Amino acid sequence: MVGFTFLTYGDISSAAYNRAKLLGSELADRGHRIQYVVDQSPENIRNIFWWASDKSEIIFVKRKPHIVGVLHRRIKLRKSIRNNFLIVQLNPHIKAFLSLIGLRSRIICEWDEPPIFRNGSNIEKYLSKFLHEWFLTQSEYKISCTKYFQSLNPEFAYVPHGYYLPISDRTPVIGNYAAYMGNLQSPWDHDLIFTGALSLASRGVKPEVHIIGSGIELDHWKRFCLENSLNNIHFLGRLGDLEMQVELENAKVLLNPMRDTILNRTRCSSKLLAYAQSGRPVIAHIVGEVEELLGSFLVGVQVDEPIMDRLARFLNEVSPDLPSKIIDHSYKERANRFVSVLLN
Repeated sequence: MVGFTFLTYGDISSAAYNRAKLLGSELADRGHRIQYVVDQSPENIRNIFWWASDKSEIIFVKRKPHIVGVLHRRIKLRKSIRNNFLIVQLNPHIKAFLSLIGLRSRIICEWDEPPIFRNGSNIEKYLSKFLHEWFLTQSEYKISCTKYFQSLNPEFAYVPHGYYLPISDRTPVIGNYAAYMGNLQSPWDHDLIFTGALSLASRGVKPEVHIIGSGIELDHWKRFCLENSLNNIHFLGRLGDLEMQVELENAKVLLNPMRDTILNRTRCSSKLLAYAQSGRPVIAHIVGEVEELLGSFLVGVQVDEPIMDRLARFLNEVSPDLPSKIIDHSYKERANRFVSVLLN
């Protein structure tokens, strides 16, 4: 069977590595050899037992500073990797480049929210472009997590993210609130919820909204709501997966504001998959992967319409009929696509 080695950096319990964990587990169940290259930190050593499939092999790499760490990782990789393919998730990364340059590895690289589309200094932009072009040249297989980025690069295969929450058999108790989940930091578009809520309040409309998540802008938006008497906005902070799932399932409707930017068009948001898995309607701007991931759960909003205005209208409408069966965004389906990429 084909073997796959996943490169990781930093905290493996980060949401960024849900894809590596779940795709690797599904591939291992099919008999493929799976390895994970993991930083040897106390947190990772504690977490690895629940994070990785017991059918996979862990290659721990000691965290060392600067060039010493790079050389150590390269030596460890050269000695330990025994699989056909080495997977770089997600996006070309300087640490992956320094680890792989000069190694004879068959590389599979995946792109999601490509750094070449992010704002930054001239040096950051140059580095992003260099890494992008190097991995384009060196990767035997290239995977896009979004249809839009694939349309710009037709040679890429399309394999989006999948569901990362457990299957729920709970009966929801639907409340009278809308919920938004996300990291409160640039460049995401949560500001449209708060400024939209202020606009609605000026017209005497104050729907209850629950904000799930944290981030560097959390205190700023808390002050904004306090100063503008937006007592209908409730900040729940970062929740564990189970608490978050219950909060989403019990919401009357979910919110996903998105400006029409190239970064958003090339973004496969795991949040949308959690939304779809909750089985609740989602008011969302129609940008990028939104229609693909939400399907019949989408209550679409054109990008020029304020999302909170659409929420106010929604609350006065008859609740839409929702599909009884959710779309198959499982990692079993994603593994089928992934393996088919290698066979074609």
